[in-house]
Amino acid sequence: MKKQLLLSFAIAVLSGTTLGCSQNKNANQPTSQEAKKELSNEEIVKTALSNFSKEKNLELDTKVNIKSNFMAEGYSVNVLSNIKIDDSGNVLKKFSEQETELGKTTTKEEHIFLKKNNSGYDKFNVENGKLVEDKITDDLEVLSAIQVFFNGNTLFNTITDKNYEKSDNKLTFTGKIKLSDIGNKFYLNPGAFTSEETGNLSEMTLTFAATIDTTTNEILGITLDLKSFIEGVAKAQLEKEKDSMSELEYTTAKNLIESILKDSQGEITITRKIDKIDEIKFN
Repeated sequence: MKKQLLLSFAIAVLSGTTLGCSQNKNANQPTSQEAKKELSNEEIVKTALSNFSKEKNLELDTKVNIKSNFMAEGYSVNVLSNIKIDDSGNVLKKFSEQETELGKTTTKEEHIFLKKNNSGYDKFNVENGKLVEDKITDDLEVLSAIQVFFNGNTLFNTITDKNYEKSDNKLTFTGKIKLSDIGNKFYLNPGAFTSEETGNLSEMTLTFAATIDTTTNEILGITLDLKSFIEGVAKAQLEKEKDSMSELEYTTAKNLIESILKDSQGEITITRKIDKIDEIKFN
């Protein structure tokens, strides 16, 4: 089983939530009169999702943590990304990735600045504190993808098994979301969640959780569970090979996989701040 199948989802979400800001202004924002009435849990969640992407004064910390001995011996990947959108709409992104496989560790780093102009953005790489002009390639595609993802509460409509828990001034919203829905929203290749070893996993669901401040109806953080995805991949591969195995081989493989998966880790966490951010400047 190649690790690309596992990472395709993580990279899609990470790219979308750490590069873009929505072009959708004030979608589904309640009027001052509407804001006076107490909203239902569903209305709070819909409003919060619509408010998630901001054109300015937004900071997102995104972490991806994956660890599994199933796909490759001693495989792990840790990704950190921080994005700031200042009061003028300029975007600063820092990205780092550390991947370990078969005892070999590779690292990647990226530091970019998107300067807001009248028609869009100018892109620069940040090198030793200086700006080096670069050409925008897929950045605008990501901006479009993140806009579609949150626009018009389509995300809310694709989530099943919805649950709401209120505590003080916070609302925790959880549910399940299909890989196919995520793939559609981020324009992934239709075969992104299909491989020869596992078959089609697009109907698999992941657990989605959002923490919302009910005093502002703003999302504080989002968590996506990838461990269930790792487990689903392992079990799907085993079942696909079941017919070619004896009963003893199947039982032995099943017990081994269950033992390995106990130590697997997989999670995406997005922490969100919406405090005023002064203009991002460079020497």
